[in-house]
Amino acid sequence: YLVGMLAFVGGYFLKFFVGFPKANPKHRSEMKPDFQRRAISSLIVLLVLSWVGVLLNFHASGVRLMEVLNLNNRTTSAMLFSIPIYNGFLESLANCFIAILMLLFAFANKKSWVLALIVFHLAFFFLAGWRYRILLTLLGMAVYYLPSVSIRSLWKWALSLLAGLVLMLWVSQNRMAFSKRMFHLVSFSISDYNVFRIIHEVGSCRTFMATLLYIETNNIAPDNGASFYLPIVWRFQASESFVGGVRPKPPLLELEKAWIPKDVKQNLNPGVSNLEEYYLLLGWPGLVVCMALFGLSLHLIPKIRYTPLETGAQMIYAAFLFQFISRGYLPQQLKLLAFLSMPLLVIFILAKIYSVSIHSKPLHEHKA
Repeated sequence: YLVGMLAFVGGYFLKFFVGFPKANPKHRSEMKPDFQRRAISSLIVLLVLSWVGVLLNFHASGVRLMEVLNLNNRTTSAMLFSIPIYNGFLESLANCFIAILMLLFAFANKKSWVLALIVFHLAFFFLAGWRYRILLTLLGMAVYYLPSVSIRSLWKWALSLLAGLVLMLWVSQNRMAFSKRMFHLVSFSISDYNVFRIIHEVGSCRTFMATLLYIETNNIAPDNGASFYLPIVWRFQASESFVGGVRPKPPLLELEKAWIPKDVKQNLNPGVSNLEEYYLLLGWPGLVVCMALFGLSLHLIPKIRYTPLETGAQMIYAAFLFQFISRGYLPQQLKLLAFLSMPLLVIFILAKIYSVSIHSKPLHEHKA
């Protein structure tokens, strides 16, 4: 982690040698007065379309929405956490919810109705057991208010950070009780928290060390990045060409579980993080190069909030940065990035159409 994060920071400062184009504040495009209304309308349409795709996937997977909303129903058709995925694209549209909610919050003058939408989606994420979607949504909201941090308000932010950490622990402790409708197991007492279970769920170093030892003990040949591109190649092959008619998992995902004894019924260990993954697959050179490139790519994110569009982009990509650093398997992270970027791309295209070029000053913060 030390080497990887140093490479990440070093990659960020490579900008001065690579020569990224600098934004000229005197030649910005400001949105036309009616664009805000168009953007909000477009985001609502995108939200509805995303819900249609997600609900179609639920229906094809055997899940019924009314059974999901019935909190007393504990049948398989009401539980979203362990359903078989019928269509990966439709299932991943749920990630668009996160970006759409952030953009709506950035664009809306009156935040109350957007907050109601966010609360509804967070409640749904709880019922589904989608922890990372809960965390990314809350992180994006925190980034919106980040420019308001000052010395006077520092104590409020410290308390908010503490409350956020407690909430993350509470979600980790109780998400399965929510997703499986075992509400009697939901606990609000810190003394009831299983610290070791939480450590196993969020700490990837145990999985990394065990996987590394398994590779060395069994003299397994280097992966050389095959886990990154093989799933793409396999998608172009008919499933009948594989043993049992099922496409195999990437080698890395198999190795992450190979060291676990066969008699262990429940595996609480998470997958390796991206940093650990780069080392396992590509060694030290891969770790340094990949993290340096990712650090350099941060300059593609707007740093000044000229319009709500830049604000929304900061919210979305800052939340993704947390997910990228803390979790693993690069193809899955890139897939998440693609779906988070889709609503932003639509609004960006609209901004190019409904905009006029003027001399504008940066808006560091958008308040209701």
